[in-house]
Amino acid sequence: MDSRNRIDRAALDRVAGELRQHPAFADAKLAFCTGVTDWWLGVPINRALMSDTGAIAVAVTITGLSRTSAERGASLQTVIDALSAGGLASATRIRAMIDILAAKGAVAITPHPSDKRRLVIAPTEVMLESLRLWLRAVLDPVARLFDLPAAPDEIAAIPGIAERYFTTVMLRSGVDGFSIFDNWPEAQVFSDRRQGYVLMLHLAAATGAEMAVPRAALAARYFVSASQITALLVEAERHGWLERLPGGMVRLTPVFADRLELWVAREIAVVGMWVEQKLAPRPA
Repeated sequence: MDSRNRIDRAALDRVAGELRQHPAFADAKLAFCTGVTDWWLGVPINRALMSDTGAIAVAVTITGLSRTSAERGASLQTVIDALSAGGLASATRIRAMIDILAAKGAVAITPHPSDKRRLVIAPTEVMLESLRLWLRAVLDPVARLFDLPAAPDEIAAIPGIAERYFTTVMLRSGVDGFSIFDNWPEAQVFSDRRQGYVLMLHLAAATGAEMAVPRAALAARYFVSASQITALLVEAERHGWLERLPGGMVRLTPVFADRLELWVAREIAVVGMWVEQKLAPRPA
């Protein structure tokens, strides 16, 4: 992050590369993959928030706009404009996702105070608490690689800290077109599919080239069908990213394994760099 809250891509990749050389990176990578997966499994609303990148983007945009707009919320058209311009989701998908979030109590939809024809969409405590728990889960691996100014529990307990972080993500995505998945088509294939993100976490947790991917067990855990897990693996194999082996095993290609590791390093780096900047001691 620079002084204007912009994400310096070159600096981010430099820090991510340094983190991968850290002696604690392997443990931090596993902590990130298991921590985010456990967060996702722990609260039912997370399965809607994290179903795909479009759903994540809708939740983050609504949260960010609730802090930056005068109405303390976002109009439907504002959310559509912000996300459809970047190709993250269609207007139809955005409307459907907002309806799902509203039905699950994650957003509140109320009339605009001065224009009753408009609706204001704002995150409820249900969504905000979920985002806080995500940040807490990620701060543990961050603390293994960064010299944080306080313990993860203390940082996560700072009022508004998660909302501030996700507002930065929203602004950088909308203004700078930033994405943690920049120049990585493999991630887009996985994360655009329902619960493909958590399958990608499972693959990223691998400690070697070969790993078990038990379709039935993962399908039950991720609330999808075994055929959906298979379809993702078949597509990944078709692209040459992995090879399916007998006995429910897969072998990751060196390039794909490297990119999974880089992705986790970038996820950890962007949170660590943001916390360092926002919580750095002020000059006397």
